[in-house]
Formats: sequence, C-alpha cells, structure tokens
Amino acid sequence: MPNRLSNAHADLPGSSSSAQRHNMSCYDILEPMRSKKSKKRMPAPAAEFRHQLRLVLQFSETAAQKRGLRPQQHQLLLQIAGASDKVVATIGYAAERLGFRHNTAVELSNRSEAAGLVVRKQAGSDRRCALP
Repeated sequence: MPNRLSNAHADLPGSSSSAQRHNMSCYDILEPMRSKKSKKRMPAPAAEFRHQLRLVLQFSETAAQKRGLRPQQHQLLLQIAGASDKVVATIGYAAERLGFRHNTAVELSNRSEAAGLVVRKQAGSDRRCALP
C-alpha cells in the first residue's frame, strides 16, 4: 500500500516534479513559507482552517479529560459510535480512522477494554478479527 504522504510534496515550492519521490522534513514544508523570496505562502484561509481545527481538537481533548478519558480513548469511542451501519468497527477500521498503526490501535483497544469503555469480541469463527 503506498504511503499516504508520498505525493504530498508535489505542490510544494521547490519540488521538481510530482513523479519524484523523496522524504520530507518539517524544514521542507516550513522553510519556503518563511522565506521572503518565496512568493507561495500558506493562504490565509488554510491557516485559519488549521487554527479552527486545532481549537476543535483542543476542545475535544479538554472535554475527554474532564470525563476521565484520555484523548485517544475519546477519539476511539467517537469513531466506533460514528461508524455507519454498513461498517464493522474492527481494530483495523479504528486504526485507519485514527491514523494509527494496527498495533497501536490494539494497545488502545486493550487499555479501553481494561477501563470498561469497550467490550471486544471475536467476529464469528475468524479469531483474527476483533471488534472493539
């Protein structure tokens, strides 16, 4: 499966072609925005969107902590509760939706189960498929 960020650099200043792939660092992203020579700066609507997104995340983290939850546990519960009826909320589904690796989602599910937040059960005869 290709890396989700493999084409993320295609539109950044200084990238030679969208077909060229290389590792990016924070420097690659931020330096063109800081440079006075660069005419391409982050548009104000994008910066505002990022700010508003951060405010929502901060609100969510604070609300979770007030209820004795860790922010990641809260996000897991939101993803499980928000899954459509057509989707089976597996560990893999949770990992994808939260942007985690599978083993991280397993550990989060284990901690959430130990805290009594979720109940995991095997999906029929396939013991590899666990449902949080």
